[in-house]
Amino acid sequence: MKRGSKQPNPYSLAFFTAIMAGIFSTVGSYFATSFQARHAIEQKHFEFRAQAYSGFLEKIDHVRAPVVSEFLHTGLLAEELDTDADLQSLENRMTRILSEIDVQELYWRLNSDLTILRLYGSPMVQCFCEDILKTLILQHDEIDWSIYPARIKESYEQWRASQEKTTDTYIELQISNEERLRFIMISKLYTALIQQLRYELQSVTP
Repeated sequence: MKRGSKQPNPYSLAFFTAIMAGIFSTVGSYFATSFQARHAIEQKHFEFRAQAYSGFLEKIDHVRAPVVSEFLHTGLLAEELDTDADLQSLENRMTRILSEIDVQELYWRLNSDLTILRLYGSPMVQCFCEDILKTLILQHDEIDWSIYPARIKESYEQWRASQEKTTDTYIELQISNEERLRFIMISKLYTALIQQLRYELQSVTP
């Protein structure tokens, strides 16, 4: 050891070590607490989401009025048409439903039912909710159909093209092409929404 060199003061070294240990302990506790808080918030959000999904599915199974349910699902019958008689039967059914239900009233009812899904639902579920309402009020041109499964996007394009054709028909047309397209696409979106809710429920439910 060189003459004149000083040895570290053991008390100063112990004090410095204690200070640094305290700092690291505080920082570590902060990050641990922050992580736990975020985890707790995320867990609570998942719980709210699961409750919202379950509540919505239970409500539509037990409370939904027959005419409303028929409106939401009639469009699915368009996939099962084979004859002109089938087409006429579906046209008559759509006409009857429109005469029995106030679309504006249905809009507010669905808007109320879907609110809880827009609050707690995943981004995909929120899109379903918004686009179902857009379809109901004939704003399907504003929807980005590319975000949905290919079968829904392709169905929209096919039905939209078929409704725009001016071809002869052997059935008595009673509603507009826009109204007919509304029945078909709202049925597909609503059915896909229910499937999405059940899929996500399986993901967030232990």
